[in-house]
Amino acid sequence: MRRLFQIGLYFKPGSPVEPKDLMHHLCLAADECAQVVLDAITQPKSSDPASITDLTTTMTAVGRVVAGILAGLQKLVRLDSSDSLKGQVTYALVRMYEKILAGFDVVSQELALAETAGSSNDPKTTSATVKSKPKGGPPRVNIKDVPTLNALASLLSGIIKQLDSKQDPHKDIFEGFLFCIFSKLGDRIYTVNFLRPRAENIMKELETASCSDESDTETTPSPVTTPVRQAQLEAPYLLHLLKQSLALTPSFLSSTASTSKSTKAKPNPKPGSITKVTLSLAAKERLQATLVSAIFGPGSIDNDSDLFMECLQMPAASGGAITVPRVKEAEVGEWFQGEVWRLLGWEVLGREMNNRMREHQ
Repeated sequence: MRRLFQIGLYFKPGSPVEPKDLMHHLCLAADECAQVVLDAITQPKSSDPASITDLTTTMTAVGRVVAGILAGLQKLVRLDSSDSLKGQVTYALVRMYEKILAGFDVVSQELALAETAGSSNDPKTTSATVKSKPKGGPPRVNIKDVPTLNALASLLSGIIKQLDSKQDPHKDIFEGFLFCIFSKLGDRIYTVNFLRPRAENIMKELETASCSDESDTETTPSPVTTPVRQAQLEAPYLLHLLKQSLALTPSFLSSTASTSKSTKAKPNPKPGSITKVTLSLAAKERLQATLVSAIFGPGSIDNDSDLFMECLQMPAASGGAITVPRVKEAEVGEWFQGEVWRLLGWEVLGREMNNRMREHQ
């Protein structure tokens, strides 16, 4: 990319560097990375297996450009440590991550609509393994492995593992990436739990719930809607991102984390390496609160609630292929919710309920 070449020029010995110019190129490079990824996943369909190879190559190239942007940010901090310039680059990187993560919607919606229309030759999916049909029910099918979603998740996982907790700007970037992941997780958990996407506000949510209650009186089971199918397709890849980010979270969010003997023997792990460290209770509660806020929306949370004061926020202005777990499609919603809460813990819901009950007493 032209921007990466321009950034590289600033690393030549003796080259004059204007901090604002470097910041400008770093922000534009981040924005262009997101656009390259979105263009790649929306290319015309092809039955040629080489198309997936081309997509993987594109993702690898974008991952390397992101590495160049992070190196440029490190140089920018050395030249100008003001929060203004590095804050703009941080915001640009998080927005890039958010846009690439939004590519999940593009791919899953296309697949869900194709399935609804009876299409069985979509090149972005591999055929699922159909199990024997149980008595009195439909055939049970394992989750589909979607190469495009796989490539997106691998890129996003690889990007977050490039961050180094020893560099202060990377801590803000990590929190921004984590916020994007949890926002997406919350949206999909709401969808698989209530079988519909969350409405724009509380009033519309109540109206939708009322209509849904009336339709529940029908004896004929409703078909799987497009949003629910999208959530099912995305679930294994979102869980992969959650697991990868949680493994790195202690070094970024925990001020004091207990380490295993193997970790103490290696005091300087490589940036992005996954080590066995314990997530502090405060950091875990912060992640739990962020997820609850993402599920029900910030408008549903009391602004005076201490529990949600420390939610992650958007900052101000590639790895290998993923192995999809063998889970029955009919059980994806329950499995998805169970796995997310198993990783983060359920106790936050009980504490908030107890607080609400005490307030009304």
